[in-house]
Amino acid sequence: QNPLAIADGAIHRFPRATGPSHPDSNAPIPVQFTRLIGRETEAAEAETLLRQPEVRLVTITGFGGMGKTRLAAEVADRFAHTFVDGVWWFDMEEAASGDEVIARVAERLSAPIQADASIREHTRQALRDQDLLLVLDNLEQVPDASDAVRALLSGAPSVKCLVTSQRILGLRGEHVLELHPLPEPDAQALLVERVREVKHDFVADADNQADITELCQRLEGVPLALELAATRCILLTPREIVDRLNERFHVLQARSRDIPLRRRALHAAIEWSYDLLPPDARSVLAQLSVFYGGFRLADAEAVCESLDVLDSVSTLRSHSFLRVKADIATQESRYSMLDSVREYAAARLHRTDGLAINVKMRHATRVLETAQANLKCVRTAREVDALRALDADGENLRAAARWAREDSVLPLAAELALALGRWRHRRGFIREAVEAIESGLQTLVRDSPPNLLAELLLERAGLHLDLNETAAAREVAEAAHAMGVAQDDSMRRAKAQNILGQAAMQEGNHAEARERFADALKQFEESVHDVEVANVRTNLGVTERRDTSGTEADRTARLKSAEEHLQEALRLRYVLEDRRGLAETLNSLGVLAFERRDLTNAERYYREALVCHQAIGDTLEVAMLLSNLAEIEEKRGRELHAIRLFAASERLLTEVRSPLRSVVAEMAQRVAENNVIDQAGMDAVLAEISSIPLDTLRSEWTP
Repeated sequence: QNPLAIADGAIHRFPRATGPSHPDSNAPIPVQFTRLIGRETEAAEAETLLRQPEVRLVTITGFGGMGKTRLAAEVADRFAHTFVDGVWWFDMEEAASGDEVIARVAERLSAPIQADASIREHTRQALRDQDLLLVLDNLEQVPDASDAVRALLSGAPSVKCLVTSQRILGLRGEHVLELHPLPEPDAQALLVERVREVKHDFVADADNQADITELCQRLEGVPLALELAATRCILLTPREIVDRLNERFHVLQARSRDIPLRRRALHAAIEWSYDLLPPDARSVLAQLSVFYGGFRLADAEAVCESLDVLDSVSTLRSHSFLRVKADIATQESRYSMLDSVREYAAARLHRTDGLAINVKMRHATRVLETAQANLKCVRTAREVDALRALDADGENLRAAARWAREDSVLPLAAELALALGRWRHRRGFIREAVEAIESGLQTLVRDSPPNLLAELLLERAGLHLDLNETAAAREVAEAAHAMGVAQDDSMRRAKAQNILGQAAMQEGNHAEARERFADALKQFEESVHDVEVANVRTNLGVTERRDTSGTEADRTARLKSAEEHLQEALRLRYVLEDRRGLAETLNSLGVLAFERRDLTNAERYYREALVCHQAIGDTLEVAMLLSNLAEIEEKRGRELHAIRLFAASERLLTEVRSPLRSVVAEMAQRVAENNVIDQAGMDAVLAEISSIPLDTLRSEWTP
């Protein structure tokens, strides 16, 4: 008999509801044929919540493919014998309204029907004395789901609900458990186990471990994507799947008939969620696809065409399309999306005539303006925060520069390349900075702004110096100097002179170096540009220290002059709160003390400089200071400590692709060969240093 049938106002009563622990249950928990991997913590958290008497509603949320249903099944199974009236599972994938949700619950529970009452009242009465757990799976497509759940819980004190949905319900008393991508170890475990289910002889070993790791990283730890990739391993190796991920929506498909259609392909899972969005949110999602690595709300508002970007971002967040994380230092919210979602949204953007180019242009302009504003804070008290902001927007900067270059949007491409190069240079990644600046120089045409060309040349000359390419630095700086003269730009001319002075100093031509530096110093002092004055003073101090010509008295006088220049530079650095410059000058004072055999002061200066560069996060300079400290330890006869410091320096220099890596490696080997440590001991030291996270080495490791 139809449990919803109503006849002459009579109340039709049916047997008391029975849970899945009973053989005649109408709503069994779906049988799981695989073990739960990587969600053990979340399962325990959900179980703990539901066992608390005051908790009535737990919502498992997250984007499609995160494993909400699988987790809910695990949690439900743990309560199979807890509730007197059982655990009742309802797949609401086809439900279109709150009334339909309630009707399905009423039908399954055989709720008593009364002619003069609504279906909601029938269900409320039926649940009033029940002690059970309702599991409502896939509620995201039900617009009034929150009203339906409220109605089910209203007046039923012993009923609890476990809900899965891409949208939270927003009810009082709702406990939200948001699923994120799996951490890499869990992602790899899930992938390998699922591959073995379809390919029993599959072995994860040294030959394919790197491919497995890359595949899990490229799939961002999304369980659905990992499981779909596993099904492809019947025909393809992990390496072959990685190579085909540019066609990820074609590759990541399954054909198992017991899987719902929308879960058989990554594209279908995303499209299902996309279709649930209101039109304006769909449009904003497509436009947000131009962001790589995340964005702030202000960025979205500057880039997207919409009547209310805030409202659309809120909708996308509530539908789990966007993830949000607050920056502890700035207290700003930063939004991001999965790469698979971004690719889907980008395809949607390019279907809209004329919109894509406008959005990309606004994105590139916004990214450039933000980067330039942060770069102006270099060598100020705000440098640490500015560099962190540049790091956060780094992928956006790279993407904008790539797009502008490929689409020949000039001179925007060159300006973006300059900003990108300056950022990487300040972080100590010299090779990447060179690639960016060279790209900027190559994109310029004859009618490009001369100021932009001059800035690129000055930056490139400085990079040549960092790589000890003195002749090239001189050639490029001469070109920048000629432009400064032609444009009667004293500041640019002085900057070029400073670089030419450093080139001369590296060549050992100290007389020319002094002349170049003196000219630059005069220009900077007249312009009251104290940052550059301090830079030149430091360079003059280094020049005087390096010049060993003449008599002992000449040498002593020059060392005194070197210290005077460096102390004056140090004074200016403190006034300016220029932490980067402070570290540079402290390092130079440390070298001066080291050459005077004053190891105590040398170490003190080096350590103070190290703290500054670690705060800034300049990988190259941190590496060089660790090497300097290693030389002190060697002089003191503490060879093992020296080797550890050299090893740490070498690892950081390898990270930034510096040619100095080989020099430091040779220094470490020289110390080791003094019968201080055998190869096994050396390997142990290297293993120890290799186990330290790179971020720790460059930002907080204290030797």
